[in-house]
This record gives sequence, C-alpha cells and structure tokens, in this order.
Amino acid sequence: MALTIVNIDSDSQVLFSLYTGINLYSDENYQLDVDKLEELDKTCLFYFFGDVNEYGYINPKLNELVGFDIIEAELTPEQLCKILTVNGGMAYCHDAGWSGLYWIGFGLLT
Repeated sequence: MALTIVNIDSDSQVLFSLYTGINLYSDENYQLDVDKLEELDKTCLFYFFGDVNEYGYINPKLNELVGFDIIEAELTPEQLCKILTVNGGMAYCHDAGWSGLYWIGFGLLT
C-alpha cells in the first residue's frame, strides 16, 4: 500500500514525528536540522523542501528499497509516496505559508 498523505494547510500547525514524537515544525522550531534526522528519527524516510524543489534528506535504505536513486529519477514527493510500500507509512504535506510546501515521510523499514 502506498504512503498515506496527510495535508496540513496551516503554517501555525505544530508537527511531530509520527513514531518518535520529535518536534519537526513549530513557532519555536521552524528550522529542523535535517542533517541530524538520521540520528534523531530512524523512521523518517524523506524530507522535501518545496520552496527550492529538492530533498533535504532521504533515508539511506530508501534507494535500496525502490531499486534506484530517487534524486536522479527526479521523483516528486507525491510520486514517491505512490510507489513506496512501507509498513505504517505516512507523509505530511505541510503548507508552511510563505516558505512553501514541505513533505516529510515516515515508515518502519526493516
């Protein structure tokens, strides 16, 4: 089954990781350090910055799972969500107002 996409249309909505509960987005934490995502939350699959149209983070196991390089294939987050079959998978599509859409995918990789 593809990742479930949850649309969040409020730039004031506080976002937490689906499995670990870490704060991903809030007034106090509006700039998540994506370089530390792998150590902070192993269930994070990807983080996509819509304002610059690029992935800030892709879980190292994800390219193996799909069988190709996601960045080279130039998949949009929506396309990626459709092809992933990950246990308990879900993605936030967060409209952060002036800074655009952010996509954050979660799931349990074994």
